Amino acid sequence: MGEEEEEEPILVNNEENIQTNLDEQNIYTYPQIKFDIPPYKTYHFYQQFRNTSNPNNFLKAVKWSPDGSCFLTSSDDNTLRKFNLPDNEDTCPSAPGDSYVADLVVSEGESVYDYCWYPYMSASDPATCVFASTTRDHPLHLWDAVSGQLRGTYRAYDAMDEISAAFSAAFNPSGTKLFAGYNKSVRIFDIHRPGRDFEQYSTLQGNKEGQSGIISTIAFCPSNTGMLAAGSYGQTTAIYSEGNMELLYVLHGQEGGVTHVQFSRDGNYLYTGGRKDPFILCWDIRNTVSIVYKVKSALESQEHNLYETVHPEKFRKYTRIYLLYMIGLSWFKTAKACSLEGSKTLKRVRFLFELSIRLYRSSESTNQRILFDIEPSGRHLGTGGQDGQIHIYDLQTGQWVTSFQAASDTVNGFCFHPFLPIAASSSGHRRFGMPDDLDEGFSLSDEENCASVWSFFYSPIADNEGNIDCHDSNTPIESEDIRKDS
Repeated sequence: MGEEEEEEPILVNNEENIQTNLDEQNIYTYPQIKFDIPPYKTYHFYQQFRNTSNPNNFLKAVKWSPDGSCFLTSSDDNTLRKFNLPDNEDTCPSAPGDSYVADLVVSEGESVYDYCWYPYMSASDPATCVFASTTRDHPLHLWDAVSGQLRGTYRAYDAMDEISAAFSAAFNPSGTKLFAGYNKSVRIFDIHRPGRDFEQYSTLQGNKEGQSGIISTIAFCPSNTGMLAAGSYGQTTAIYSEGNMELLYVLHGQEGGVTHVQFSRDGNYLYTGGRKDPFILCWDIRNTVSIVYKVKSALESQEHNLYETVHPEKFRKYTRIYLLYMIGLSWFKTAKACSLEGSKTLKRVRFLFELSIRLYRSSESTNQRILFDIEPSGRHLGTGGQDGQIHIYDLQTGQWVTSFQAASDTVNGFCFHPFLPIAASSSGHRRFGMPDDLDEGFSLSDEENCASVWSFFYSPIADNEGNIDCHDSNTPIESEDIRKDS
């Protein structure tokens, strides 16, 4: 692979962007979505993802831009497509069945591992309209979301002086650095200095303490606490300090390699999902050595409204609810458990504790990443699955709220709009045909290997006092938050 030309540094006024973003958060209030009413499909796309060179092309993910003006999709043809949210005026359909054509198409050289938006992206400021992507056998790329030109390249090299590809990427909250996950390490790039300059931190210490495996996903705490979470294919999630990548603690409990992590809106809870793991786990990161509860969906297929809790006083008389068990890990028991593993310090200790909540999704038979998202108000979580449905959960109770059919195949991506009561979904999976069928190609419906935008019914809120914060104990709510400590 040849060397690429050095790009000019990206100049962004972060202080101004941060202040503008905070002002918008203080003024705007997200509407209350009526999940009891099924949403309706506003826009639909499938023809643009099908071509003769790759008839088996399928989508991998969908992500809204921070300003909500567009969304970005990733597909198996190594292509990123940006779709602007139309003003319902001049939209030009690209093919029968598609609502309109993608505004931007960016082709990568290899399979796209991950991509992320610049956190202060605003369509009104072209300098901030960028997103980063990482692909197999290629360095990190920073793309201009308006022109499609390459803004910057960030290279990491291995011991053989060959380019090492990142498996995950995420901007820090201030938008000044790009964190990238590698095998047992995290590299940090200054976005204003494209090239091969970076800081490298190993996630596994010399005494085998820490986090092993490929760092497949990274997320930052939104409450400006300076913490970040990193998921690993080694079935662990670790919490680090952003400033020096100090390991704070490691979470165990995922059945498969961790593929997606996301903090709650207030930063007190962490949600993790794994490969071929049907459960999304919820962790209370404030009380990691205190008594916690465990909620698990007791279902085999479509019985999503069942859950379990270990707090008898919070036991609810739902159908087929089963009481699990009480888990209490005191500081001394944790320290003892760690000492048995050879840990000599409690500063970087491998905490052995249970999780808070387990939410079910149909994903136990696929190797795909199944991405989930939390609505901006922080009350509900939405996730896809192999059954082609979007499942919505109430994060206060752990209870299944509703589901709706989004596609005829695996829904691997779901993302709420940051301001409007709409969401985007992506679907598809790899298909293998018999040798006799290869010449005929794959016969797919318009509900397979597709992307859709959904509009929800909602109740407008007059002021900020009506905004739902499911983690604020002072906010009146209809149901008790079972995640809180007893």
